Amino acid sequence: MKNLLIIIITLVSFSAFAQVTPQKNTTSEIEGFKNRLSFPVIILSNLWEENDRINTKHIELHYKRKITSKDYVGIKFASWRLFQPMGILWWDGLLDKIDSETE
Repeated sequence: MKNLLIIIITLVSFSAFAQVTPQKNTTSEIEGFKNRLSFPVIILSNLWEENDRINTKHIELHYKRKITSKDYVGIKFASWRLFQPMGILWWDGLLDKIDSETE
């Protein structure tokens, strides 16, 4: 038990004093890119699923351009197709009965 306590204290003291200072004036490879093209991960299942029970079928594409080191301009392209909006099932509801009575 005594040896375990000494090992733990030694590791904690090494981790406290073993801090790495960040290097200055270095550039990463990511900073070289000015354009970024992305899409949400959630739409991957919508691309190949052919189920009629899906409420929405949508495709999104995001395009961003870097103007300065801190400023971006972005455009979002989206295409939506609704089958059953908000998960409401298609059935003879109150509105259908009212429409059929007026005809």
